[in-house]
Amino acid sequence: IIVVDDGSTDQTEKIVRQFSDRVAYHRQENRGAGVARNLGVMCASGEWIAFLDADDIWYPQKLAVQLEAVTMNPAIAFVYSDMDAIDAHEVILQRNFLTNPATRRKRDLAWAVFGGQPFPYPSTVLLKRELFSQSGGFSSLFRRNYHEDFDLFARIALVAPPHFVPQSLVQYRTISPPPKIRNEWYDANWRLLLERLAELCRDHPDQLKRVAWYVDINTCKQGRNLLRSGEWLKARDYFYTVFRRRPFYFRNLRLWALSYLPIARDLPRKYRNQKSTASRFKRIDQRE
Repeated sequence: IIVVDDGSTDQTEKIVRQFSDRVAYHRQENRGAGVARNLGVMCASGEWIAFLDADDIWYPQKLAVQLEAVTMNPAIAFVYSDMDAIDAHEVILQRNFLTNPATRRKRDLAWAVFGGQPFPYPSTVLLKRELFSQSGGFSSLFRRNYHEDFDLFARIALVAPPHFVPQSLVQYRTISPPPKIRNEWYDANWRLLLERLAELCRDHPDQLKRVAWYVDINTCKQGRNLLRSGEWLKARDYFYTVFRRRPFYFRNLRLWALSYLPIARDLPRKYRNQKSTASRFKRIDQRE
């Protein structure tokens, strides 16, 4: 067991030291989950690696079930499982979270990239260390902890299709209310992910077509945000970019048309001061 302390300010080191040599302890300055996981893999020597984020829990049979799948099919190099969602007190909120019809989103970006299978959350994964290293590990280009796992697993999936075990082997902790996310970080990481996925899938036409759809959705949203902030001329460039690829994308056409109306120039003031305008854009967000 290798513990990477990502610059914590609690009693992590004191607690880990109690296990003596049975647990290896490594500390780094706070640089995010991706960099911490990379350090853990560098310190590992085994053929297989598995991740366990600090707030998640493995069921006792987690590794045994996954290794059994590998034994049955030695070609498998990347395996992950379903999981149960729990709250801060370890009360199960949703069983089989990844495949439950009530929570699984059909035809989202993960569906497009992972061939219809759910997204592999890090704590559910078991993969060959060599495969991880050859794929370059988690990218440090992503700020904080947004989308760096999607980026890595998408790269790995192209060379080693993931094997999904439809059994909950992990408890994934959700926080309510969720922590506040700095939108500029999240948006920047989302754009970076889409750019990297488009480059990654350029030799895979079917996947590229699906990823391109999400690129256009994001470009339209960027144009909408520019329209909100009063940059209506710049917003038109974004809407035109989407129009050239998707001339019948109604939402883009509607916003593009709005950018030519005189009201668009007063939109920032109206957006701040009129509840009806704010509610209208909120409904657009919810539909997306």
